[in-house]
Amino acid sequence: MKQLIEVVDFESLSIKIEGLKVDGIIFLIDEFVLSLYKDHLNLQDLGKATNKKVILKTIPRGEKAKSFHIYENIVEEILREGIHRNYHVIACGGGAISDISGFIASSLLRGLSWSVIPTTLLSMVDASIGGKTGINSKSGKNLIGAFHMPDHIWLNPFFLETLPKEEFLNGFGEVLKYSFLDIKIKESLLNSKFKISEIIHLCANYKSRLVEEDFKEKGPRKYLNLGHTFGHAFEKMYPISHGEAVYWGMQLLFHIFERQDLIKDCDDMMRALNLSFGKAPWGNVLKDSSTFVNDVMGFVKRDKKVISEKEIELVFINEKRIPYLLVCDFETIKSKLDSFFKENYVGF
Repeated sequence: MKQLIEVVDFESLSIKIEGLKVDGIIFLIDEFVLSLYKDHLNLQDLGKATNKKVILKTIPRGEKAKSFHIYENIVEEILREGIHRNYHVIACGGGAISDISGFIASSLLRGLSWSVIPTTLLSMVDASIGGKTGINSKSGKNLIGAFHMPDHIWLNPFFLETLPKEEFLNGFGEVLKYSFLDIKIKESLLNSKFKISEIIHLCANYKSRLVEEDFKEKGPRKYLNLGHTFGHAFEKMYPISHGEAVYWGMQLLFHIFERQDLIKDCDDMMRALNLSFGKAPWGNVLKDSSTFVNDVMGFVKRDKKVISEKEIELVFINEKRIPYLLVCDFETIKSKLDSFFKENYVGF
């Protein structure tokens, strides 16, 4: 399944949307993005320009958008508008917006077509690409969802001009993940003259290739989950961003498997890019490692990458810097976590 990834400006974006051969558009947008770019997106005149019905709905920004409550409210509001199968959903915002919007598109009338306008670095390089959609539950992140490929992904780098510093850092957490998966991305990042538009292009196309090869995530697409098993646990345990959680998820993975070469690569990349994620999530729990480990394992055992009652599939990197899938039982992971803290922190 193919997704059309295009770089656009606001003028060409309007032309692309107006050219959609649909009867109506359901425009789901981050409420903060709408406040900043209302005039640039020209949504007021979209219906007149296209002679299509336009249903505009705002969604709160961030992970709080991906809830049953918001999903239900938006779906019910849209259905009251009397839509039919020739409506097209457009998601405009960060990764959380594309996740819930894609899930809405996948479930409304058993599936509407949709497109994405990512507005953050994280969504441009990763979250908006590949057709993974979903919402969160009390048990964990992204456990309810569907594979539903967008028709179009419209990348407009202009959105990054108003992106807060912390959101750039959030995006670079995923970019660093890609640097372990693809040597070209790593080499580009280590070039002091790299342009962010080039990095976005490399990451987006790397993910797109894996998605086309393995849409339902049965094989190589799973490599994109590097760092996410521990990362998703950290997201539920602490108030940190997805990118930061993925970075620390990789760090903890590399530490417990004692891969000093990969730890060094992580540190070198952070120095080269002049980035810092601050203190590790486990830095404030050094007096009670057993509780920390048990909490992490509770989320690991409910992760969507679990393959049996006793095992999970982790993404790892071999000595030749090639990603592969490592089946590991929960007891081994817990044992490695316990050993890591006992050997590295006094008093454990």
